[in-house]
Amino acid sequence: MSLAHFKRRKEPVVWLAATDGNTLSAERVAQVFELGIRRHGRHVELSNGIRGSDKDGRLIWCSADGLGIGDNVALAQHLTGFEFRPALAFLLRSNSCEPSLPVVPKVKSLRLPRGGEVDRQAGRAYLLERGITLDVLNKAEDCGMLWHIDGAVLFVGYDCRRILSATRRGYLPTDPTPKRDLTGSDKAFPAILQGRADIVWVVEGGVDALALHSILRDPPTTIVTGGSGCRSWIQMPHMSQILSAANNVVIACDREDSKEKQVRTDAQHRLQADQIAGFCRKVTFWYPPTSSKDIADMLLTVQPQTCFFPHSPEFQRRKSKGTSDSHE
Repeated sequence: MSLAHFKRRKEPVVWLAATDGNTLSAERVAQVFELGIRRHGRHVELSNGIRGSDKDGRLIWCSADGLGIGDNVALAQHLTGFEFRPALAFLLRSNSCEPSLPVVPKVKSLRLPRGGEVDRQAGRAYLLERGITLDVLNKAEDCGMLWHIDGAVLFVGYDCRRILSATRRGYLPTDPTPKRDLTGSDKAFPAILQGRADIVWVVEGGVDALALHSILRDPPTTIVTGGSGCRSWIQMPHMSQILSAANNVVIACDREDSKEKQVRTDAQHRLQADQIAGFCRKVTFWYPPTSSKDIADMLLTVQPQTCFFPHSPEFQRRKSKGTSDSHE
């Protein structure tokens, strides 16, 4: 028997081309990462909130909050945490080579930290200072939309009784990231503060929802999306049921600190409106007074007046006299 029999045979080198990964279809990319996908013309949205646009046969992706990610390979790096080549290998994996490739880390399940009575009192003090009424705090806590933890409040979304999303709002001055989603949150299940069913408001932040209910005597059902670019929640059955029951859906828009950002967020809100219109024909936009950024910001200055809000008695009275300050 020759020595060649004992020599280690070299495995063939498999060269992977980035162009192969970047020309994959959105549906194939979603399949690789085991994500749901919705297509809207040349735009797509994954079930984790990430959105993509077809640019001449090449997909360009951005996060749920509008921050750019890049092409398919960049998306693979973003989702897996791998370097370029392992991410490309994962993206192009097949049954023949899959065992030799790294395994994508599983997404951590959502677990809410627990808070005690001290945390509850601190969280309440923070929200009361922002003008939120005690009645609204009690309502939000009782329905499970509002939680209190160490140094922060949580705005919680459900699928029936399962907690599937939680947005954290820290209030300590030393908090490096006061606004963020907890790991494992699914933006397709936003926090909801129930109110009258014939009118639905869509707001970006949980404090906005609390502020709206603190201002209006007969507040609407309020959906907390988590951002102007978030749309994965609209097509969910439990959400489409809420939208379909409404006579009017009002999208609350922020006043941004730059013209460029205002144009971008306004465009994102229009995309939200286009999808919502499939369930409720009347979709309107609302802006706060020029001196305020959002509903939460204007709360202390307009209370107890409600002339800036459609469907409020004060608004309707001023409208009938032709003196309305509406931004509807």
